[in-house]
Amino acid sequence: MSIFSLRLTHKITAIGIIGLAGVILTGGIHFYGESATAVYRDAAEDARSIFELTSRIEIELLEGRHAEKDFLLRNDVKKIDSQIEISKSAVANIEVLRGKLMAIGKPDVRAA
Repeated sequence: MSIFSLRLTHKITAIGIIGLAGVILTGGIHFYGESATAVYRDAAEDARSIFELTSRIEIELLEGRHAEKDFLLRNDVKKIDSQIEISKSAVANIEVLRGKLMAIGKPDVRAA
């Protein structure tokens, strides 16, 4: 008998240990990849929410301008109230946008 001859049970145990190590290694790589992509996923979600908020602000500003034009053309007092409400909503959304920009660490974008 050779010094390197192993019993069948030892060989099967070695294969099992190697397989288990492979599964643990694969799981570790998967969790590392998930944690790395989570950072980018969060950044993309922040960018999407900021884009939606800026779009909403843009629409509100356009609606405010429309109400202002309607008032100037028709002298309709109701349009003044409408424009005031739209302006308040736009200002509130701008403050929310500033908060989000500060929260993600982009104060330089906020100042622009």
